Amino acid sequence: MARENQALQIALITFVILTLLLGVTTYLFFRQYDEQFKKTQAALEEAANANNAARSAQTDLNTLKGLVGFSTTEPMDRISQQAKQELETYGSDLDPSQQNYRTVLDHLFKTLQAKSATLVATEQKLRDAETKIAQLEASKAPLIKQQQDRADTAEATLAQERQKFTADLQASFKARDDLQNQVTQAQQQAQDAVAQMEAAKKDFETRMRTASALLVTRTRELEATKNPRLETADGKIQWVNQQLGTVWINLGEADGLSVGTTFAVFPGNTLNIADAVRKGGIEVTAIRGPHLAEA
Repeated sequence: MARENQALQIALITFVILTLLLGVTTYLFFRQYDEQFKKTQAALEEAANANNAARSAQTDLNTLKGLVGFSTTEPMDRISQQAKQELETYGSDLDPSQQNYRTVLDHLFKTLQAKSATLVATEQKLRDAETKIAQLEASKAPLIKQQQDRADTAEATLAQERQKFTADLQASFKARDDLQNQVTQAQQQAQDAVAQMEAAKKDFETRMRTASALLVTRTRELEATKNPRLETADGKIQWVNQQLGTVWINLGEADGLSVGTTFAVFPGNTLNIADAVRKGGIEVTAIRGPHLAEA
C-alpha cells in the first residue's frame, strides 16, 4: 500500500513538473510569437509606408516629367541628357550653377520682355519714319510731276532726233556702200590693167630673150663664116651627172640661150674646133640661171 502511494506521489510530482514545464514552454512560445507578430506588423507598416512614399515619389516624378515636356515612360538618363543640352543652349549666358529650368525660364522671360520693349520702340520709330516718308512723298509729288513732264518732253525730242539720226545714218550707209562699190570696181579695173601689163611685160621679155638668142646665134654664125679656121668653143661643160645622163654648161639666160639649142661636144683641150674631132652633141633642156643651163 505504501509503495502504491509512493508511486502515486511520484506520478503526481511528475505530472506537476510536466505541467509546469508545459506552462513555462507555452508562455515562452506565446511571448516569442507575440514579439514576432509585433515585428511583422511593424515591418508591414514600414513596407506600406515605403510603398506609399515610393508611389507618391513616382507620382511626383511623373508630374515633373509632364511639366518639363516628357512622357511618364521616358527614362531619366535620357531626360537628364536632353535637359542638360536645353539648359546649356537656352542658358548659355548664365553661370553653370544657375542653369536650371526655373532660372532659365525667368532669364528667358526677362530677355523676351526686354526684346519686346525694344521691338515696340523700333516699331514706333518705323511708324514715325513711314509718316515722315509719306509727308515727303506728298511734298515731292508736284516736283515729280514737273520732272516727269520734262522727261516726257525730252523723250519726245529725243525720239525725233533719233529718227532724224537714223535717217541720216542710213543715208550715210548708202553713200558708203556706193563709194565702196565704186572703189571695188576701180580696184578690179586696176588689177585687170596690172594683169594686162604683167602679161605684156612677160611677152615682151620673152620676145627680147628670143631676139637676143637669135642675135647671138646669128652673130656666131657670121663670125664663123668670116673666120672658119679659127672657130672657138661657145661654152664649157661645168658638171656631168652620169646617173641621169645630163650635163650643166656655163651658158644661160644672160647669154641669150634658149631651150632647144644644140651644141657639139669637143675635148676640153681643143684650141680650134674646125680641126677637132667631135665627141658628141647636147641639147639644152632647161635654163637654170644667167650663166647656167641643163642639157
